[in-house]
Formats: sequence, C-alpha cells, structure tokens
Amino acid sequence: MQRGGVAEAIAVATPALDAEDLEDFEEAPDDEVEKTEEEILDQATAARGIGELKAEITTLGRLESLALAVRRTGEDRKWRELASLLGEIFTGVAIPNGDSSNVATAIPLPKPSPRQKLVVFTEHRDTLSYLEARASTLLGRKESVAVIGKGP
Repeated sequence: MQRGGVAEAIAVATPALDAEDLEDFEEAPDDEVEKTEEEILDQATAARGIGELKAEITTLGRLESLALAVRRTGEDRKWRELASLLGEIFTGVAIPNGDSSNVATAIPLPKPSPRQKLVVFTEHRDTLSYLEARASTLLGRKESVAVIGKGP
C-alpha cells in the first residue's frame, strides 16, 4: 500500500457498529467478543505519516462518538442482571431487569436472607468501585458490601 493508504484502509476495514450491533456485542459470548476484538486490533497500525495520522484521528473520533452514545443510553444490562440476582438472594424480590428469560433459573437460588453471601470477581478496579457503589446503594447499607483486595 502507498504511504497514507494504510490508515485509510484500516478506517474502511473497521466495522461500523450501530446501536443494534452494540447490543448484540454486549450479549455475545466472551469468546466471540474476544475474537472480534482481536480482528479489530490486528488491523491497527501506528501512523507512518501525516495522512495516516489524520485517518487514525478520524477513526478514533468516530469510536469516541460511539462510546459516548453507548454511555448516554444509560443502558447497563450486566448491572441490571446482577441487581436482579441481588434482589432475589437478599430480599426474595426480583428487581425487574426488562428481560423475562433468566438463565439463572437452571440453578436453584438460596433461601432469601439479608445474611446471604455472594462473591463477585472482577479484574478492573474501576469496575470494582462501580459495583461496590451500586450494590451498596441497592442494598441500602454501605456495610452490606465488603471489598477484598482493592489496592491503591
């Protein structure tokens, strides 16, 4: 490819995702998400000139707009699912999550009690802080949530 054509080819080859694609991507199995991410990352390259840099900036601007659009929807399906499960475990009342199909029904839930324990693992501190705040608010008491291993 000619100089400057690489970034433009990347911009063209990078799939354009609409709101429906993003919803499907959110609900996709982890291996499918990982494969798609790898395909997109494999197409990435460092700019070797002004033309390539401009094309990368344009692409990044488009991606930033998509990310902002997702955040503005306020849609957090994973949190809704976890909140529903917390409600069932700790109060016996399912918190509506907008989805009548519950995968967790195959596993019998424990008898609802405020003394139940639930362990949630996450890799990222931002996610941990987010879940800690949301779960504490949902359960009504900060001491209802214990965080283990939250580093600086």
